[in-house]
Amino acid sequence: MIFHCPRCQKRVATSNHVGDFVHDCDSGNATLDNEDVPYIGGGSDYTGDITQPTRNVNLQGIGNKLAGTRAGEEGFKSYDYTVRGNRKATHRTRPHQEYINLKDV
Repeated sequence: MIFHCPRCQKRVATSNHVGDFVHDCDSGNATLDNEDVPYIGGGSDYTGDITQPTRNVNLQGIGNKLAGTRAGEEGFKSYDYTVRGNRKATHRTRPHQEYINLKDV
């Protein structure tokens, strides 16, 4: 059975009468191939251990890069974002796995 992944549009082949299928999206597009997951706490998943990145202790309370500048005083904020638009300080990136029910294909 040949079908296309609904997320990355890559052609996938599998045998008939399989109930469900897990596809590792690998289209070459980082936005579709990965997903952002919020940091909740320690643990592990299929990508390995989940640990929050270490930060500079002196600047740990400052999440805004514009703190102390005129733009910061006027209320503007600047953060590092992933290509999917989530903040890097609160989200981590992992490879996306698309769960496909072959009865629906």
